[in-house]
Amino acid sequence: MKPPRVPPDWRHEHEPHDVAPVAARLETWGGRLIVSMPRTGSTLLGAVMLLSGAFDRYLHEPAAPVFWDGLAPGGVLADQGGAGPGDVIQESAYQFASAALAGSFLDAARAPVVFTTRDPRLAWPSRWRLMFREWLDADPHDPDAGRLRAALDADDFSEVGDLILGRVPQPDHGLGAFLALLEECDHRRQGVLVVDNGRFRRDPGAALGRICEAWEVPSHPGMASWPDLSAVLPRVVMTDLGRREYPWYYARTLGSTGGIAPERTEPLPLDRFPAVLRGEGARPLAIETALAWHAALLDRPDAV
Repeated sequence: MKPPRVPPDWRHEHEPHDVAPVAARLETWGGRLIVSMPRTGSTLLGAVMLLSGAFDRYLHEPAAPVFWDGLAPGGVLADQGGAGPGDVIQESAYQFASAALAGSFLDAARAPVVFTTRDPRLAWPSRWRLMFREWLDADPHDPDAGRLRAALDADDFSEVGDLILGRVPQPDHGLGAFLALLEECDHRRQGVLVVDNGRFRRDPGAALGRICEAWEVPSHPGMASWPDLSAVLPRVVMTDLGRREYPWYYARTLGSTGGIAPERTEPLPLDRFPAVLRGEGARPLAIETALAWHAALLDRPDAV
């Protein structure tokens, strides 16, 4: 049975004229686009693609300041001088913040668009752990510090559902926006590849080979196994927001050594998820529904 459709959940909408400047900055791009949800391996994938030798830059989440900082959509890519044919762009689906802005990227992207996914029992808790630690580091006297530390120490989030719903933007991991963009690509008959992080980590050579073939760029074994990513980091272009978050959110990924390793974390048992995110009546989305959608994504013929 097909899982129930998750409706798009854009934070706010903008009139089409708001995206005209960014559309103009994408006119010379005609490039490769990675659409993601948080903690699904997209940052690592974007950086590793630079090892192919086919790309000049990896533009990391250029639309994120629209969602987080209230940047006008037309300001996207202004600091980067637009995008060129040698750029690969990665963006978390919900950070586009409007269907119009997302559409401008899809209009300019060369097929296939790569969508990254991951078992939500791994991806959702991974994000919570990072955010909880950052809150504690930023304010050791946070009024919720005791509960945050207890959840981290036990790796059990069942008693902090109110904190997740109250303090974590997009507590459904942005799945609605992700599925809306995937559905839009299907409607346009715009080719996609759905890349599962678990499969990617188990056999990175095969996944990278499939992506490179589809994107018509060279691949080689060094893309999956390398001492570190220091050689390509200068070509990872982040917004001011990304640079602010780098030390706590991205440094471990982009500072990893030894190549792409298999998943070492076990999926979090469902009874360690907050009750408000489980079962019938869950809001904004039940973990069980997210799992069903993840399984449906893996069953697609274009899944890697």
